[in-house]
Parts: sequence; C-alpha cells; structure tokens
Amino acid sequence: STGALQVSESWGTYAEFGSASGQTVTGLTDGTSYTFKVKARNGDSVNTSYSSTASGSTLVAAPTIGSPSALSTSSIRWNFTDASSSETGFKVYDNGTPTLKVTCATANLTYCDESSLSPNTSYTRKVIAYNGNNNSDYSGTATKYTLANAPSTPTVTPVSSTTETVKVNINSNPSSTQFLIQETTTGKYVNKS
Repeated sequence: STGALQVSESWGTYAEFGSASGQTVTGLTDGTSYTFKVKARNGDSVNTSYSSTASGSTLVAAPTIGSPSALSTSSIRWNFTDASSSETGFKVYDNGTPTLKVTCATANLTYCDESSLSPNTSYTRKVIAYNGNNNSDYSGTATKYTLANAPSTPTVTPVSSTTETVKVNINSNPSSTQFLIQETTTGKYVNKS
C-alpha cells in the first residue's frame, strides 16, 4: 500500500513522494527509530549514490496492537502492548469474520506468532486478552505481508545480437509480487515494459 515499507524497490517522482510535504511512511512500529536514505536515477536508469542518512523515532502509541513483523514467507509476529494485569493469555483473530487464528496461553506477552500462511500475502488481524472469566474488547487492527519467496533462477533466451528475453520465475509468489531485474555486469536494472 502507499507509504508502506516493502521488500522490493519502489521508484517514484518527487511529486509521487509528496513533494515539499514529504511521504508519510505507514506500517511502522511505535516507539522505534528508523533511518532513511535516498538516491536518484536519471532517464537512462543510472543511479546516484545514496544521500547521507536521517533518523527519527515514531511516537509511542497507547496500548494497542503494534506493528507486525514478517518472520518468514509463512509466518507473521503480531506485536501488541499488554494493557491488562489480569489476563492469562491472548488470542489473535482474523479481522473479517472474526475467526480465531492463534491462542497464546501466557500472561504478559508482547506478541503472538502465526504460521502456515502464504508467501507475500497480506493479512489483517486484531487481538484480545482473556482470562477464565471474560475477554477484553478487540484491539485495533494491523496488516502485514508475509515475506516473498526469493525468485528462482530466471530463464535468459537470446533473441538477437542486441536483445535477450529474461523470464522471471516467481517461485510460488502471487502474480502481484513486485520484482526487480538487474544485469550484474553493469549493475543496471531492467526497465519494466
């Protein structure tokens, strides 16, 4: 989604990155320091070096679900702040139905891990605390993509003396996955069609 951190590069113009107002970066973890750098490229896709870095910290949020972490291509860590002193555990629910996805039967946790997910797929979840007597209200929701599978070796087929076809092997990723093709001798990237 717009402004979210992602695994693949996302080039855009000054206007697409918010012009003088800047780009709002979403999906960050509360109370965490992030360091950013920027590079440019010309119309021939030749990149500059990166700028110097600049750091900032997100604000500490009120007790709520935190920013999830993609642990692998099949698991996500749902982070949250424990706001109760009487819970015996936590349950993670799908935002839609809501359907129970994970039970973490321990007090004072800060996360629950969910596994058996699909690669590079978006999941939206919410959390409750529970004890033997009652459940809490639902937290807010959080959305995270699992990591994408690394693509398998591409297929390169000569077409002419100045042209080759490079076919990406998506390796079980959804077709919406973003890919970046780089020619390793020059270090340049292939411009998409």
